[in-house]
Amino acid sequence: MSTPKKGTPITSSTIRAGELDVTFLECGSGPLALCMHGFPDSPHTWRHLMPELAERGYRAVAPFQRGYSPTTVAPSGAYQTAALARDANALHEALGGDGRAVIIGHDWGAPTVCGAAIDQPHRWSKVVSIAVPPGPALGVSFLENLAQIQRSWYMFFFQHALATTRGLFRRHWRLPRAYPLKAHVCRFQSSKDKTPRAQIRRRAEHSGRTSHQALTHCL
Repeated sequence: MSTPKKGTPITSSTIRAGELDVTFLECGSGPLALCMHGFPDSPHTWRHLMPELAERGYRAVAPFQRGYSPTTVAPSGAYQTAALARDANALHEALGGDGRAVIIGHDWGAPTVCGAAIDQPHRWSKVVSIAVPPGPALGVSFLENLAQIQRSWYMFFFQHALATTRGLFRRHWRLPRAYPLKAHVCRFQSSKDKTPRAQIRRRAEHSGRTSHQALTHCL
């Protein structure tokens, strides 16, 4: 697919993980280093980091996350952060990861990796969360920090039906026509639905963590 500066090729593959056929980029061999991208990014966000991880003896894997083509559409219709967290753990299983695995998340991927570690901590030796703080800190900022609310305007925008209007989306975000973002990335379910989020919260409470640590960053 491509060759990074250190000479280790980045390839693309697809694997069944949970309810999805997940397409991912891969570089190197060794313990799993799972890299979860943000929104509206893609696995190519990690194209510079992946060869560095490979150079240090890791198998760097960056999936096209739930809601991003060419990974398949979720039959359940669940696109909450908790569902992405479960996908990360399913990928760990499908890819043959062990207790040495590390998980890295940026932007929307940050609460995803925190949720994966809360749900199944035995899978991950290290968790790296970039650009987004843990759920409780982010929740407080939405109540007390007007500047943060203004910076996060898009999170509220995507709750509105206008977000699915293709012409409006492309005009204001100036995305090229070839951009591989699909409409189903904007699909979210009601908090009343029975989703993995509630299961992760119950698991967190059972393990002694406070319930608000279990992924409050669900749009």
